[in-house]
Amino acid sequence: MKSLTLRVSGGSVCRAARNLVVLAILALFACFARTVHAVTNRVDESSRLIPTAAEIAQLLGTPDHNAAGSPSPRPTDEFGTGSARSAAVAGIDTNLALPAVTAIYSVTNHYTAQYVRNPACWAAGLDLTCVAVFNSDAFATHTNPCCPYFIPTRKAGTLISPRHIVFTDHYAIANGATIRFVAKDNTVISRVLVDSMDVSNRLTVVDVLGRTNIISRGTDLRIGLLDSDVPTNQVAFARVLPSNYTNYFPHSLNAIGSNAIPALCLDQEEHAEVADIQAVSTGPMDIGTIVFRHPTNPMEQQFYGNGRVSGDSGQPAFLVINGQLVIVTVWTSGGPGAGNFIHDCDAINSVLSQLGGGYRLTPIDLGGFKTY
Repeated sequence: MKSLTLRVSGGSVCRAARNLVVLAILALFACFARTVHAVTNRVDESSRLIPTAAEIAQLLGTPDHNAAGSPSPRPTDEFGTGSARSAAVAGIDTNLALPAVTAIYSVTNHYTAQYVRNPACWAAGLDLTCVAVFNSDAFATHTNPCCPYFIPTRKAGTLISPRHIVFTDHYAIANGATIRFVAKDNTVISRVLVDSMDVSNRLTVVDVLGRTNIISRGTDLRIGLLDSDVPTNQVAFARVLPSNYTNYFPHSLNAIGSNAIPALCLDQEEHAEVADIQAVSTGPMDIGTIVFRHPTNPMEQQFYGNGRVSGDSGQPAFLVINGQLVIVTVWTSGGPGAGNFIHDCDAINSVLSQLGGGYRLTPIDLGGFKTY
């Protein structure tokens, strides 16, 4: 996997050292934010401490390097027909049409479980059935007199197998919650979240006094297990990029100057918005972080919306490749958005295995595209 931007050229060791410090600070921010949330059990994200995508991008810069940290030669045909990058750009741009209608549903009634998909939405032709429209955990808060603003789509939940969903650890759905998905024909499919586990690397360490301690290097990803499979002839699950995706994306998903890959970005109100991918970093357990930015394409700018705001955490962002949704993150921080980078990796597959259900992540087939 290619690493994020730790650019060391012309002896600029100070910049590299600064970036290492920044990455450490970001990790501490995320850890502290999750700790505060766990202690206070807050239901609003307004006091979230995780830096925004813009802050991360400003601190780290835009990556354009190979895994060794040296400048990468640019393939002349990376943007051309037959490349995965070209297909990912077309997957969004060929669906956009004005007026910019982003509402996925024309009717949403959580009390009667009535949901009608909006045919005018620019993404209506894509299969968005993997994204949960309701969870009873958020609904319970919504119906509390204190918090009517807390809409039942908060905390999200996106299918990554017929039995598993992904959401954020700092804004987790409670076990026992009912999750609703809506088929293309507006049929409602309900399942119960029976278990969940954070994606972290737990190490057992024995100290000098012989005491056993568990050290956890965590992410903000959490995987949930449903009580039974969803019917895949009605509800789809999102694919992921394969572990060797950089064979097809030689600059990872990183922006190259003004050329960036657009993504389908959801918010808590079930709007299908668009933002550009700025950078992908490496990180603990080969998961890392993906950071977004405002689109530079004038048409895409019409679909940007308001960016990520309080309450959007856990909602997904996708590439669209050959008409398929490929999940790349669930939101951890605001602005254009940022979160842990989701792709086919042992850390996530290990959690799926521990939870049970008999599934692994399913990589999208990139075999028809050029390799580099």
